[in-house]
Amino acid sequence: MKYTLLLLISGFILTSCKKEATQQPLPLPGEPIDIHTILLKDMIVKNLPSPYYHFEYDDSAFITSATWQSGFNVYNLSYTKGRISQMQNNTAVNKDRLVYVYENGLVTQINFINEAGITFKKSTFTYNAFKKLIKIDWTMFNTDGSTVPERSMQLDYYADGNLATLSDHMIEIPGMQPNAVYTDTYENYDNKVNAGAFALIHKI
Repeated sequence: MKYTLLLLISGFILTSCKKEATQQPLPLPGEPIDIHTILLKDMIVKNLPSPYYHFEYDDSAFITSATWQSGFNVYNLSYTKGRISQMQNNTAVNKDRLVYVYENGLVTQINFINEAGITFKKSTFTYNAFKKLIKIDWTMFNTDGSTVPERSMQLDYYADGNLATLSDHMIEIPGMQPNAVYTDTYENYDNKVNAGAFALIHKI
């Protein structure tokens, strides 16, 4: 199965557009737009709240909302020129939002901002010369403005572009998480496209 990474996070890696985005200036020819022909509606995971993921779309096949763990988190999506610009958590106990930063059509950073407008975490994205994602780093912000590395993920590919290995390094944070490294290897691909590849980054 061919893995096309879709950034939603948390890790999440998602693509799509809200109906309101069609009222904004359209992208220039050749610019990317967050719409796909494969529309994943639900993902069911055994022994976990169901549906584990649920997506709603508008008539143009753009995602308007995404829920996680049967509504534990509910995200409303906003767009600029056909690209995701913000995901707003819309639950009673969580109003955090993810704000996307782009460079040359690629997501280079996602800022995690709380209800008070304070950035408490960011993730940065690195690409190779072929515009394939090769690294993601997560960094936490302390109240004094200093930063703490939280997680780093390395992606390597086969010559045909399919994902070969994914190394996930959880960096030690005393009192929060131990140091750990997990490496997954992917092989025996078919010629299909994986509609839920964001789960590679947002591990179940």
